[in-house]
Amino acid sequence: MLDNQYKIWDVLCRLKTASLVAASAPATVNGVAGVFDTGAPVVAGQKGAYTEGKLVLDLAATTEANLATSGTRVRFILEGSTTVNFVTHNNLVDMLWGNVGGPVMASAGWSTSEVGANRYIFPFSNMFGDKVYRYLRLYHFFGGTWGTGINYTAFLSK
Repeated sequence: MLDNQYKIWDVLCRLKTASLVAASAPATVNGVAGVFDTGAPVVAGQKGAYTEGKLVLDLAATTEANLATSGTRVRFILEGSTTVNFVTHNNLVDMLWGNVGGPVMASAGWSTSEVGANRYIFPFSNMFGDKVYRYLRLYHFFGGTWGTGINYTAFLSK
């Protein structure tokens, strides 16, 4: 059974608002770094409240030609940190799309014809090993030469 594509969301759970990006950087919400605070720890000694949910990426514009070009790739990383400034962090969700001089590399096993303007949903939790990360943010990394970049939004949901 397919997961419902309609997801509950709240404005406070946004990690990226719509804008064209073509350079590696943390995602922004209306020009400000999009950071989600999971809240105060409920277990003594932890750095934040345990959270699990879905990372929802809505790609509004990209082209198969961009992804099919040798060496061109885009990587979306949901990062977790114990500090709001992300001095140290860990990758909780790491999704790579694109082509590196030959076969398509996509951690979900997709081909370039399957990756384009659409909604993509990835499960996550903010626990890595035995550590809970209080703060979450999305980072996009571009590899290769991108002509126009991509336009996307992202948010966290149940």
